[in-house]
Amino acid sequence: FIVSKDSFFQVNRFLTEKLYETAINYLDASLDETALDLYSGTGTISLLLSKHFKKVVGIEINKEAVSCANRNKKINNIDNVDFICGDASLEIKKVKADKLIVDPPRSGLTKEGIEDILKMAPKVMVYISCDPITLARDLKLLGDGYDVVSVTPVDMFPNTYHVENVVKLVIKK
Repeated sequence: FIVSKDSFFQVNRFLTEKLYETAINYLDASLDETALDLYSGTGTISLLLSKHFKKVVGIEINKEAVSCANRNKKINNIDNVDFICGDASLEIKKVKADKLIVDPPRSGLTKEGIEDILKMAPKVMVYISCDPITLARDLKLLGDGYDVVSVTPVDMFPNTYHVENVVKLVIKK
């Protein structure tokens, strides 16, 4: 797996597998659906999702990370994933998806990004967060359209205050 020096990658490889496995399970994948991966980085989650969805689209603003993602796609012979280099809050408007996964930076989602997610209205959304404060803020805003169904903390750095949270949200009926 190729990662550039300027792109983000989870460093605890043992628990990263658990983190991503939880996220994928939460998505309730279907081979006839499309998944969108916002803040896709080097493509790790998107490429893992490729086995579970008809099509996956990853959006990432970091050009180096998108370059790595495309190389990782090629190395792994995956043909049902497309990576878009651009601002998630702009590019999301161009994509239709049944399921959504977001793994934003510590600052969380933008208000505009949340509004775009609510307009897109994917049936299931998974939010991976490393910051409980921005996660709580964003979940409150997403609460207009989604119910929180499950939250799984993953202690990526034991004996520190850092914890990743994987949250499953389903659209309100």
